[in-house]
Amino acid sequence: FYLLKPIGGGGAAHGDMSEKKLPPHGAQRHDCHCGSHQPPQLLDRQRLVNSLQLKGVIAATYSLDLEWMQDTWPQLAGRQSHVPTLILHGQRGLDERLECGNGNGLARSNTNARNASVNDNKNDDADIDSIGSLEESWEDRDARASRANPQPNNAKQRPIEISRARDASSDIFQSSKNLHVTEVRTASKRRVSTSVTSEKQATSTKSKLETKRGVFHPKFMLLFETSGDVVVMVSTANLTGTSTVEGCWLQRFYSRRRPKDDTVSRSKLTRPTIWRKHGGNDFGQALTHFLKTVSKMSKATDIDVAKFMQQHLAINLTRFQYEYRFENAEVDLVAVMPGDYDVDHSMTQQGASKWKSIGRQRLGSLLINSINASSDGKRGHDTLIAQSTSLGSNWTRQQMAKLARSLLGANEHNDDDQMLQQINIVWPSCEYLVAKDQEKKNIKADRKRANGDSNGDSNKNSGDPNNFVPTLIDPTKIQNTGTAFLSTNSFNSCEESCILRLAHYVDCEPAQIDSALPHIKSMTRLCSEETSRQLQQQYGDAKEHISWFLLTSACMSYGAQGIVSQEKYSDSEKVSYANFELGVLFQSRLYHGDEIADSRLYCFNPTKCACHSAGDDSSRLIHLPIPFSLRPAMYTSDSEASLFNATPYFHEVSEGTQCIGNMMLTPYARHMASAQLQAQRKRRK
Repeated sequence: FYLLKPIGGGGAAHGDMSEKKLPPHGAQRHDCHCGSHQPPQLLDRQRLVNSLQLKGVIAATYSLDLEWMQDTWPQLAGRQSHVPTLILHGQRGLDERLECGNGNGLARSNTNARNASVNDNKNDDADIDSIGSLEESWEDRDARASRANPQPNNAKQRPIEISRARDASSDIFQSSKNLHVTEVRTASKRRVSTSVTSEKQATSTKSKLETKRGVFHPKFMLLFETSGDVVVMVSTANLTGTSTVEGCWLQRFYSRRRPKDDTVSRSKLTRPTIWRKHGGNDFGQALTHFLKTVSKMSKATDIDVAKFMQQHLAINLTRFQYEYRFENAEVDLVAVMPGDYDVDHSMTQQGASKWKSIGRQRLGSLLINSINASSDGKRGHDTLIAQSTSLGSNWTRQQMAKLARSLLGANEHNDDDQMLQQINIVWPSCEYLVAKDQEKKNIKADRKRANGDSNGDSNKNSGDPNNFVPTLIDPTKIQNTGTAFLSTNSFNSCEESCILRLAHYVDCEPAQIDSALPHIKSMTRLCSEETSRQLQQQYGDAKEHISWFLLTSACMSYGAQGIVSQEKYSDSEKVSYANFELGVLFQSRLYHGDEIADSRLYCFNPTKCACHSAGDDSSRLIHLPIPFSLRPAMYTSDSEASLFNATPYFHEVSEGTQCIGNMMLTPYARHMASAQLQAQRKRRK
């Protein structure tokens, strides 16, 4: 697990430690890579891909910047491209845009072009709740956005700029060799039962088809090497020039077709792992199942995964799981796919066909029989940290409690209120974003002064993004970051009990990346203090001990996390998903006896350096470079349990929603309401 190195001036990276954050106790730079004395190095995604000898690439993204791809990976896109590449995406309007090069098609809606822009250098991948209903026209949506965020009179005309950018990206696509861009559809139909009452008051049941829409949201790369091996990368970053905080996992899987006398030792290819001893890793089955579903739901006129593999890689998708040694995966794959899925507890208990389950059911099947850091009966004391970049609408106490209950392994005897107390939803505040913006300006000013520019000026007293003091920052004055999506409409649509679980996004200490805004998404099961004390005695001390950590593309919405419903006239429950998502699970595994050497306990910031202590207990304590604090302060304080101490960041503030409902919890809304009341009193006088 790595954090990606930001590009494009996204912030100062401290993978090699800056002068102001030298390692303690006289340790030298680069001596520690385990996260004890200093954060591990950042991963340069661009450099990594360029270092490989590739024969094919399959990549998934929500948004796509072909100009950036041409500059970064010319072997994949542009006139110099020569590696067959398939890009799966969920960006609406992109296909039409790429097909109308050289000025053709400019008569299409400028609004469509603006919303489908691939050259904004932003991670514009809001979930369906934030983007809006797909049935809403682009023109109506643009008008709504303009009302919420009016442009200054002197603002440049965006449509002209985008039309030119559309020509550039279309030209790159047309000039690329073996570059395929495929849209993946997410609309699915399900049959629902409705009650119909006749004139004689007799009630009958009638079924109808209901269309459910979501977004294609995973971010991954399958890098097929000329050696026959494949590198699998699952991340939170789109195929754009990212200047945000992103997470990434990758692993090379060796081909089963390697000859026996290959330079790679047979022991490395066939080594038995503790995972297979305890049921095996079904990474290959889960990945193949996911790719098959993506292939089926790809746009009919585009090339799908199965055709691409057969045509350019001579691989049959149905046999993909057997082509590589996926059983050696160090993580578990957790996918989400559109559809309705039974909550079949018997299947998860028996562990049969675990790879067919998705989302929360998949997590349950992986964790129910695992020997992890929270399998000691203390489950009820752990905390679930849900960190997201989009908060969906209409969350109810019951639905959020069901989500927490399924991820924490609790039973139905734990009431909803108790479950809500164990989940924290990490979200940045307006104060955090303003401080981050000033931090970025300070870094630029420092660089100017270092280069001899006397005009470099900075405001060192601008505030700390990790300190949140109640202020009256107007969220409408903050520039849209393109990285976090929460509208006031969605905020007000959720039950207050869910909104009260919001916690501040606070940078970890020490921070690896300065001034960059978060785009990473994750779920963390944090061990309780009691469990941590027990683990400390055997495995060593750390700032935090982690039962499991899920790096994922999934946000906090019903489309990504699922919504539970009960079939009429039936006791069975179904979980409905609308999105495609993909993530990887880092699961602590604690063994005893002869297998204790295979144990691993994930943590944050271990006290003892394990870089030169292979074989002892500390070497089994593995640091995860989680970029935010796992013990964040809540938006509500003890003294005023129902009032926020800061205003959450909103990407959209709709007319008439500022001073109603849940918004009245925020300092901004309370100040506005007070100002409006005073103005009314003055008018009456």
